[in-house]
Order: sequence, then C-alpha cells, then structure tokens
Amino acid sequence: MKSGGTALAPTDPILGLAFMVIAAVIIFAGFIGYRRIYAIAILPVIALLAYSGIYTHVSALISNSALPGYFSALSWGLAIGINLIGLLALVKGARLTK
Repeated sequence: MKSGGTALAPTDPILGLAFMVIAAVIIFAGFIGYRRIYAIAILPVIALLAYSGIYTHVSALISNSALPGYFSALSWGLAIGINLIGLLALVKGARLTK
C-alpha cells in the first residue's frame, strides 16, 4: 500500500499488535505449564477479541453498508474470518485446560 492509501481495515495497527503480544504471552504461559493462569487470563482476551475483532466489524456493515473504513468488502470479510478463527482457537484452548 502506498502512503496515504486506504487501510485494509479501520483497526489501529499498534493496538492490534499490542493485543496480539498480550495474547501470545498468555498462550505461552499455558504452553509452558501455567495452565491456571492461562485459563483465567484468556477469558478477557476472548471477550475483547469477540467484541473488537468480530462485533465491531459486523456493526460497521450494519451502520453503513458501503463500509467506508475498509479497503473492500473482501477485506471486511477477511477481517471477520481471521478474527473468528483466532476466537475459536482461543475458546478451544480454554476448554482444553479443564
């Protein structure tokens, strides 16, 4: 993308990166054996991803079907799809800690 072009999605890349780093630290904690910490800490991450990664994108379509904050309808759909895959993986991981 050239400087000044339309972003693929309206998500702030710095906030998105911060979210992924926090999620990675929590996932790593579970991976190295701190399953109780993972099981507790992953719940707000799941809630935040469900809200910011899925709900906000779906509500963007509901509020304006032209999707002005997105490069295309495809990028809108991919944003939801990627976040949905991540959400399902986090939920599956949380269920496996029981």
